Amino acid sequence: MTAKKQDVDAELVEVFHAWVEQQGGKETFLSRIRMDKLTELIATAGWETTLGELAEKAKEQGLLDGFNALTLEEMNGILNPRQKPGRRKGQADKGTKPKREGKGKRGQAALKILKYVEDNPNCKSAEISTGIKTKGITPQLQYLKSKGLITGKGNRRNMTYKISAAGKKYLEEKK
Repeated sequence: MTAKKQDVDAELVEVFHAWVEQQGGKETFLSRIRMDKLTELIATAGWETTLGELAEKAKEQGLLDGFNALTLEEMNGILNPRQKPGRRKGQADKGTKPKREGKGKRGQAALKILKYVEDNPNCKSAEISTGIKTKGITPQLQYLKSKGLITGKGNRRNMTYKISAAGKKYLEEKK
């Protein structure tokens, strides 16, 4: 092995160690790997597989402690990754009633959204979220839509927003 190759290998090892530390340290990293293996074990099991059989397979792979620590909600998340946690299949959706505008951070976020949508018409929620550097803006978007300050065109992830005449008037009053 040449000295240059050894230097490159040593540098790669250093980068990898730094990345592991950035991910939360060695134990967190190894825990994630074990959880990924456990997830694969459960997800690939057939529907006729019993919990006892799964426990035996987990024991063979050295994952029994992790398997025994799983909650039913975590197992449900592995088996039904698209289903929202805390909701059973067939349970009625409570809807998406917008929350009232609060004083403080939520109201400030709604105002930021309104200003951003005014400057950038026909933008999606992900673009708005990135633009105002705030996560979880769905309740504020729903509130603004319910008050008629913004309009949405499309549905779900393809929804684009633009400011309405009422929204422009509202912003002028706030200035």
